Amino acid sequence: MGVDNHKVIASRLKGVVLDRTLSDMFDQALEPTLINMMRTQLVIGKGDAFQSQTVEESLMILLDSLQPTGVTELYLDPENMFAPLGNLINHDKKTALELFTNRSLDFLGTCIAPSGVLNDGQEALRVEITKPGGEKVSHSFNYGELTLIPVRGSEVIDVNLVPNKLDIGAGRGKMVRHQVRCGKLGLIIDTRGRPMEKYRQPVRLLPFEALGGSD
Repeated sequence: MGVDNHKVIASRLKGVVLDRTLSDMFDQALEPTLINMMRTQLVIGKGDAFQSQTVEESLMILLDSLQPTGVTELYLDPENMFAPLGNLINHDKKTALELFTNRSLDFLGTCIAPSGVLNDGQEALRVEITKPGGEKVSHSFNYGELTLIPVRGSEVIDVNLVPNKLDIGAGRGKMVRHQVRCGKLGLIIDTRGRPMEKYRQPVRLLPFEALGGSD
């Protein structure tokens, strides 16, 4: 609800001209919001909603409420450090940045979530991964699934994302290439569609070592 409200605020007037009255501005039609989840590369969850949750529950809050789209890194601020660090940076920038980098945020992982709608069970996305050492593997994910691929936290992997009639950032059906980082929960593949329907399927865990071939 907070993000939806912010989308309304973060909009701009069409054909803005400075020389006009306030009533004239209210008569103008609003352009679409400036907040575009496909272009949002990083999301941070903070506040009381995350204080008593497990890491997995916090992930589901972020996915189901914000519906990150495209390729998005997901973080938590579990100790609500943002406000104090914002004050500290005015007095000790070096310490504030060190605390922010090393202690403030928990990196959950990178979410890959195409936009669009397909039929349940239809192939939605093929992920082609270059493993450390150069080995290349691929795996297909069906529409309506949410899959976690545990990977070592500091791992950076190259991926080609090939959507089927969906959009992963370059247009419907167009492949994109990314370098992605994998956090506590590894790589997060969310093919439940955007806008997301109310799926209740269990989350699937796919070991990184199991990726391969065309299965």
